[in-house]
Amino acid sequence: ILSSIRSQNDSDERFYSAFDCLKMGKEDEAIEHISRFIEDHPDVWNAWFILGWAYRRKAMYGEGIKAFERAIELGSTETDLYNELAICQMESGLFEDSIENLQTAAKQEPGNVKILSNLGIVSMKLDRLHDARKYFETVLNIDAEDQIALEYLKKIGD
Repeated sequence: ILSSIRSQNDSDERFYSAFDCLKMGKEDEAIEHISRFIEDHPDVWNAWFILGWAYRRKAMYGEGIKAFERAIELGSTETDLYNELAICQMESGLFEDSIENLQTAAKQEPGNVKILSNLGIVSMKLDRLHDARKYFETVLNIDAEDQIALEYLKKIGD
């Protein structure tokens, strides 16, 4: 019993260490900690989310996609998960998949400016400037000071 308790505490420590490493910008360490956690707990969706997030921050988009998709397979429907997956897909050139996941996230949180901005960015990458403008204008209706929306609207021009 004591061995089991110690093992669980070690696992919990690896999980929280991975999250702390991400907050400090230490993605490699986060990947190391969370990968060891996943070895013992392969069915914990938020561990896969942390792994995907670390990969995304390292611009390892293919690995990020796999980790985020695993989190979804395990039952997560978190808005941030769909947003992060969509970023990896967008950066991998999977634009339609990215839009689909961003729209899923937007249905859950219609006023989320991160999601709306990402929809604008992927629309720009697809040269759908009219759609991009609408997304960025919607962001500015929610937050008139949003720097991302202001910056991208300048790029689109008149």
